Amino acid sequence: MTFKRNINFLIACVTSLLSLTCSAQQTHTANVQVKATVDASCTIAANPLDFGKYDPLSSTAKNQSAAVTLTCVKNTPIKSIDLDIGLSPDNGIRRMTNGAEFLKYQVYKPSNGGAGVDIPGAICDANATVAWGSGTDGLHPAPHSDALAKTYNLCGVIDANQDVGAGDYADTLIVTVQL
Repeated sequence: MTFKRNINFLIACVTSLLSLTCSAQQTHTANVQVKATVDASCTIAANPLDFGKYDPLSSTAKNQSAAVTLTCVKNTPIKSIDLDIGLSPDNGIRRMTNGAEFLKYQVYKPSNGGAGVDIPGAICDANATVAWGSGTDGLHPAPHSDALAKTYNLCGVIDANQDVGAGDYADTLIVTVQL
């Protein structure tokens, strides 16, 4: 009887391919690999740059800011946040249109009092003089250290004393985020 029990035990061990060791209880284990991939990505939202009423007879420029908000996966590398030049530019100058009339304006990077323009929340002030447009002059922020929304300000200016007619003027800018 002992011989038959030993043979049965030996047969059970040989036929069990998943087990590294044989035991009388026939317990087998294996590892299950668990994986996931998190892609670098961002969502983007932009507020309108609404100058409100512009007085072409005023000797004071009209300043207004707007915000671009990015929410990125933690540590997503951001190569640039860029603006295009708009729908009706003239020699690099942005222009809003009202029929055949044009109202010139510009969007500048925030100067933040010289403390750095590529940081979220950098403020617009009188020192904002670097145009924010297509090409290498976009913002180049560091990767976001968390997944919280970050706001980047656009500093808009309509120069004073433009000879334009009454009406509603508009343009569209495209914001592009390169990862």
